[in-house]
Amino acid sequence: MARQRHVDEEKVLAAARHFGDLVREHQIGSEFRIVWRNALGDDGILRALHCDLIVAAHPKPADLPAGWSAERLLLTTGIPVLLVPNGWHGETIGENVLIAWNRSREARRAVNDAMPFINAAGRVTILTVDSDRHPDHFGPEPGSNLLEHLSRHGAHVDIANISSGGAPVAEVILGEAATRNADLVVIGAYSHPRTAEILFGGVTRSLLSGAHLPLLISR
Repeated sequence: MARQRHVDEEKVLAAARHFGDLVREHQIGSEFRIVWRNALGDDGILRALHCDLIVAAHPKPADLPAGWSAERLLLTTGIPVLLVPNGWHGETIGENVLIAWNRSREARRAVNDAMPFINAAGRVTILTVDSDRHPDHFGPEPGSNLLEHLSRHGAHVDIANISSGGAPVAEVILGEAATRNADLVVIGAYSHPRTAEILFGGVTRSLLSGAHLPLLISR
């Protein structure tokens, strides 16, 4: 046990040195914290996180306990999560942003959390799927109010109102992201009211399983 502890401490020191080199290179303020494995079940540790964004690999690294999945991080902390697929090799994240817009509270929160990306992006697309089927919900010009709001912040925005043609909505979103060469999709996640453990369902879960580009998820 002592030898294993020593090996773990050496790994932590190496990670801390590498992290320190990176933040100095990019002139970023930082704080390096260590959470030992035997404390991972304590929600208080997660709730003590104070940051603007959690960046997580997807799928999560094999040696990371299941309790620290992106779903639990988002649910416990309320901090938006940027999921970066392990196979992502794009040179940028957030230069071309696609907003999956369904006019929900969660989607509005996600847009608000993504504003630093949206304001810095060269291109932003508001995407609605099958909005013509729900005119009472989306209004006569789906996405137009959000476009005006983002434009007032200086964002360069256009709208794409498309039909699913019966295809799964998640596939339509990812297909449109690929067509537009998006390097970030912004989505609002929602939980089922009867069980907090089942955070992602429907479109969000399908996006997670099939995503080939970074996702910014908020709720």
